[in-house]
Amino acid sequence: MEIFPAVTGVIWVSHNNQGYVFKQPSGTQPTSTAPVTNTSATASPKVTPPTVTTTAKPAKVKAVKLKAKKKKLNISWKKVSGATGYEVQYATNNKFTNGKKTVTVKKNKVTLKKLKPKKKYFVKVRAYKLANGRKYFGKWSKVVKKKVR
Repeated sequence: MEIFPAVTGVIWVSHNNQGYVFKQPSGTQPTSTAPVTNTSATASPKVTPPTVTTTAKPAKVKAVKLKAKKKKLNISWKKVSGATGYEVQYATNNKFTNGKKTVTVKKNKVTLKKLKPKKKYFVKVRAYKLANGRKYFGKWSKVVKKKVR
């Protein structure tokens, strides 16, 4: 039994006359798909490191501003560099459990319509970046509140 720390997640490796067999712990995904380049029984296998592409998450959205109008809320914020779009979440309480709704937009402003008059709304915004067909989200902004006219 040999342990190879170069291949993350490998529990043990055994020789089977045709090469080395890498065993993964049950219920885990292999973290390296690097091919074994040396398969002799006496030498340790040399593993080529896999190429890893990392995607940085967008920064936290700052400077969220709200303007109240009749049954509307105009929301604007500072642009985040590298962001593909933004997700705006609003609700009628600060824990976002009552009447929570989410809107996805490409620009750094949005108008929420058909809101209840004389009601206080809480809003938070986060940026996202599309990479490899997946959305990578940044942190939520601070929660801001405003009463609709």
